[in-house]
Amino acid sequence: MIVGWACLLLAPVLIVAALFAIMEGYAVMQPQPDDAITLSRFVWELQQAWPLFLPLVCYLAGGIQWAFLVHILWRWNPEDPHDRRG
Repeated sequence: MIVGWACLLLAPVLIVAALFAIMEGYAVMQPQPDDAITLSRFVWELQQAWPLFLPLVCYLAGGIQWAFLVHILWRWNPEDPHDRRG
């Protein structure tokens, strides 16, 4: 069961890391590197145009993670009188 949860939680991280490596590698190998838009450059330009982009994305990611941990992984039984977590 733990291996299943670990795979479920690590799969999106590995997918994002692979896509990042593919996109960055493709952009770096372009013949005109000044015109290539990498993910890093895109985030930097978006941050320069809209300074609240990065904090809002981080808050959103943290909120989704917290909601996942609380609502799915927290095992609370309201019928159990000895369970005082709720």
